[in-house]
Amino acid sequence: GFAHEVPITLPPGLTVSPTHPLRVLTFGDSVMTFAQKGIISALQSTADVAVEPAARPGWSLKTPAGLAFLNHHIRLSHPQLIIGTWSWDNASAKSNPSGYQTKLDAAIRQILSPHDGVLGVIFLQMPVFDPDTNTPEGRGFVPNAAGLATWNATVLQASATFPGKVMYLPVASSLEIDGRYTNWLPPTGTRSAPLRHWVRVRTSDGVHLCPPGITRYAAPVLQDLIELFHLPPSRHEWWQSRLITVRGLAYSTSSFGVTCPTDHPPT
Repeated sequence: GFAHEVPITLPPGLTVSPTHPLRVLTFGDSVMTFAQKGIISALQSTADVAVEPAARPGWSLKTPAGLAFLNHHIRLSHPQLIIGTWSWDNASAKSNPSGYQTKLDAAIRQILSPHDGVLGVIFLQMPVFDPDTNTPEGRGFVPNAAGLATWNATVLQASATFPGKVMYLPVASSLEIDGRYTNWLPPTGTRSAPLRHWVRVRTSDGVHLCPPGITRYAAPVLQDLIELFHLPPSRHEWWQSRLITVRGLAYSTSSFGVTCPTDHPPT
């Protein structure tokens, strides 16, 4: 939860509704490209939120182009809230923590400049990839695993630097078993369930999200935003959205050369 953070609040007199929805922009890298499908479905199921997706593979703050790309989408969609996560700055964060914190804080100040209309920024905890991944697809991502804990700590610190404007949601536990990002999760958190009932939440590269992983990651985001902004509950079963189904992910998975096997944990 976010009990120790100053919550982002809407200005007095601003009420969100189906006719005046809270405008949200999602941004980040390929992990967020998958995750935003669930976040869009979940938040829009309240009817009081409208979401524009702007995540793209490889997005980061390492070059000016990353921030320019985000600012371009902010100008296009005029969001009141932006939600994001990414993993491509991990090496920078680990090798020069104070320098990366300075870069991140400068980007946040630019995003929050009054003419943008952005009321707040929410960072989502990125699940820490297993550096021991030895699948052929996973090898290319192993270097990104090294600094993820540092990156998560950096964006958490930003919530203290910008109280009431920046928040950090520690949602990665929704994809973990014993604190480790996993390929499979039991149904509804029942660890004792037979392994044949466990579901695949992570793609074959050990990094991206399968449909159950997308819904598990998006669900706490929805609950946190319902609490923060007093949104109504979902009006339908958003986790069955066509955006999230295997068919809906066909383009994304084929583009990355990954699959969502219909398998279960080994016995």
